[in-house]
Amino acid sequence: EGRNVTVEGRRVRNLNSDLPLILVEKVKFKFKMHLVQPIIRIEMSVKTPKLLKLIDIPRQRLYYLEQKGYITPQKIVIGEKEFREYSDEDVKKIECIWKYLKKGFKYKIAYEKAIEELSNPQMNLIKTETHEKV
Repeated sequence: EGRNVTVEGRRVRNLNSDLPLILVEKVKFKFKMHLVQPIIRIEMSVKTPKLLKLIDIPRQRLYYLEQKGYITPQKIVIGEKEFREYSDEDVKKIECIWKYLKKGFKYKIAYEKAIEELSNPQMNLIKTETHEKV
């Protein structure tokens, strides 16, 4: 479908009306078109109270993971208070570690298993399928 737009005095057909812009550059009397797609990467950060509710992990356990160096939340200072903000990566890592801790693994082993799972999600899928077939 698309729509007609005017860029740099030239009428151009935008083939995908969802794209915000068509860049037209003049090269030796010929017009060369480049679709400029928006790069959207939203890095969400979560503060401690929301994370505790989201994952249902005790605060002491969460702080112990930080103390051991398994996670490194960003620390934000507002006035005299310091807040922790956890990235999407931190949240996934904490969820995975907590899953193994709840199964009875020690911290170091839970961390190692979580890292292995997160670095190779295909293996986790294979393990899950194997358990379901049994």
